[in-house]
Amino acid sequence: MAPASSLKIASAFLLLIVYYIFTSFFIDDSLLTSTSGIEPVRLQLIDYDVILDQQYDFNEAHSQWRPYNHYAAIPHFYTKKGTMDNPDTITICTICDIKLIYEARLIVSNYQSGPISLAVFIDGNYRFVATDKLYQLIDAYFLDIPHLFDITVGIVAINFSSPFYVDMTIDREFTADTPLALTIPTNVLRNLAESQVNTQWLFNIDIDFWFLSSTFHDTSSMTALLRAMNAIVTQYGVHVLFVVPAFEVISQTANQSLFTHLSKQQLLGFVYLDDIAPFHADMNAQKCTAYDVWYDASQPYRLDYSPCHYAYEPWYIMHRNMSVATQYQWDNAFVGRGLNKVERVYRLRSE
Repeated sequence: MAPASSLKIASAFLLLIVYYIFTSFFIDDSLLTSTSGIEPVRLQLIDYDVILDQQYDFNEAHSQWRPYNHYAAIPHFYTKKGTMDNPDTITICTICDIKLIYEARLIVSNYQSGPISLAVFIDGNYRFVATDKLYQLIDAYFLDIPHLFDITVGIVAINFSSPFYVDMTIDREFTADTPLALTIPTNVLRNLAESQVNTQWLFNIDIDFWFLSSTFHDTSSMTALLRAMNAIVTQYGVHVLFVVPAFEVISQTANQSLFTHLSKQQLLGFVYLDDIAPFHADMNAQKCTAYDVWYDASQPYRLDYSPCHYAYEPWYIMHRNMSVATQYQWDNAFVGRGLNKVERVYRLRSE
């Protein structure tokens, strides 16, 4: 393949499978007492309702909010500064609603090789968000976690004056009882998280993922990964996605703390024992990742994505210059869960 000479992704888009693994857990409060020594936050002591206060002095906080893709947002609302600054590393991006922020705490404690960029949704009128109380709540979750790099949190709330939001709620017949899974502005949040990234690389994941590979736990392994990725980008340009194989714990009896740090051989052992399985490997969403090839590979390899099903939605590391380009951003028309990742990957493959 010749080096990319234009911005058209058809001439430069490349999927490579890399060695670095992560897994999905069903996360409950007990997992907050992980082997990292992070103590659980007492969720029952936090009253989330105080965040939305109709008596809140909106004028005082108004200057912070700005329109953001039919919603209201405050990018960089909260930042816990780290002691290291490496623009060449990978920022982990993730999203959640405010009631799941404890899962973001788990990701922060698990990833130590780069910054964290989090976008949080508050399911209410932005005019009633008590930003001072919200800041205190977020700080309570992250202040005591030792982390070498910055932790950045942006927030998104509803703008009830937005014609888009008004029309959407009418067309989709949303009510106060509609589940948040159908109404959360998933792609608005993903775009906000990526917009806060200052490093060359980013990895946008779901809130319930846990890193296994040492690559994501120490700087020396990360340095080797970045060196290999940069060499490939030098050859092909920034329009390269590095697909990361994902796995899930399926055993009902295995101690999940066993899976905190695994080598590839250790991982494969658990796969053969049926304690861990490739994430949705038999579904169109992940089938094209070709786990059977990855099991035996000793080097990153190019993925032929041309025959992949339209619903293929791998997890991938991408260059920030690609992420911030308007044509490659998440489609903000997608609200709720389902097909949002499919749409982006399919567009990247098609252009």
